[in-house]
This record gives sequence, C-alpha cells and structure tokens, in this order.
Amino acid sequence: AYCVERRRAIIGDDPGLGKTWSSLAVLAQLEAFPALVVCQGSMKLAWVDEARRCLPGHTRTLVDGTAAGAGPGADIVVVNQEIVAARLGDLRAHPWRGLGLDEVQRYKGADADRTTAVTELSRALCASDAVVLELSATLATGRAQHVIRPLALIDRLGTFGGRKAFVRRYCRGGEEVDRLVELH
Repeated sequence: AYCVERRRAIIGDDPGLGKTWSSLAVLAQLEAFPALVVCQGSMKLAWVDEARRCLPGHTRTLVDGTAAGAGPGADIVVVNQEIVAARLGDLRAHPWRGLGLDEVQRYKGADADRTTAVTELSRALCASDAVVLELSATLATGRAQHVIRPLALIDRLGTFGGRKAFVRRYCRGGEEVDRLVELH
C-alpha cells in the first residue's frame, strides 16, 4: 500500500521475501507500463521469468549489448547495470511510466557511469510522476550515508529535510548505528 500511495519508494525486505514480486505488483496496480528494470546481468533472466509468472498478460524483453538501436517495445524491459550507461540514449528516449532499480546499493559511486545513467533516468521519471521503485535487502545494514544516493534517486531526501539535515541527523560518528535503526 505504501509503494502504491507514494509511487517512489525503497523496498528493503530481507532476501527471499519477494521484493521482485512486490515491485511487479506495484507496477501492475498503478498500470505503470512500459516499465524499465535495471538489475545485475546475472539477474536479467530471473526478472523476465518472474515477470512472466507474476504478470502473464504483459510482454517482456531483455536489452542486450551496448550498440545503439531501436527502443524497446514491451511492457517490461530488463537491462543490466553493466550496459545501462551505453544504452542511455535509447532508454532516455522511451516513454517509461515505471522504473525498478534492483540492488540499488550498487549505485554508491557518483562518478560511476551506471550511477550517472540511472540518476538521469530516475530524475526524469520522478519529474514526470512515474513510478520509481528501488530494491535492496542490504541498503541500510552498513552506514547511514549509504542511504543518501538511493533517497536522492527517488527524490525523497526532502522527507528528511534535505541532504544536510539527513547527514546531521543520521551520519554522526558513533551515534550513526543508533540512528540507522530509525531508518528501518
């Protein structure tokens, strides 16, 4: 219900509890198609298989390779993180209504090409009121500062008073571990 109401959220369930199914169900309930899913290359086929089982009436496809080409034409399009930057031109031109970012904790480095590409896609979709969902079982298990980029990707740092306020409250030396519990 929270994800449906907010349209931009982090699904941070433990491994095996159904983050993939939950995100597909939110996309379906909000009719947020076409939707782009960005995941690790090793998970592309798993995403397509889960989409086939969870949403049998929707078409799905994979984006392979780094060569530019025609934009994807399915309800659910899955691209791996390793090539998202190389395919950004094609992906940016498509009228996405939903975006799923699997293993969002992998977008820590601001200078990484995949982080730059995903940031650009996410900003455009947040501005258009599309559905943007992030998935991670390990996002808030380390340091609170690792939550900053994922919150920025879904335009939710304002919920915490902005980046500076978030850092002041949650990223303060020895208190950080205690404050991290609040984020769960």
